[in-house]
Amino acid sequence: MSFEENKALQTRLSLLDQSIDKLRVVFEQFFLGLERFEPVLLRKSIQIELRVLKENPPKNTAMKFLLSRMETKFRTYEQYWNR
Repeated sequence: MSFEENKALQTRLSLLDQSIDKLRVVFEQFFLGLERFEPVLLRKSIQIELRVLKENPPKNTAMKFLLSRMETKFRTYEQYWNR
């Protein structure tokens, strides 16, 4: 994997992490009644991005770890939101 590909993947993972954090905040607002609707589109886009990244896993061990950590974080939040 070239330096540019590695940097692009790192950026993509960083954006995914930010999206997961944003989704958590929006869900908290939804549960508090500040948001009227559940953030379905953002949740679906994160699920799609995780699926795409898992289908083509990174070769770099550190990137694999970050992806695994983000997937675990998202799944944990998802279990909480599905209750």
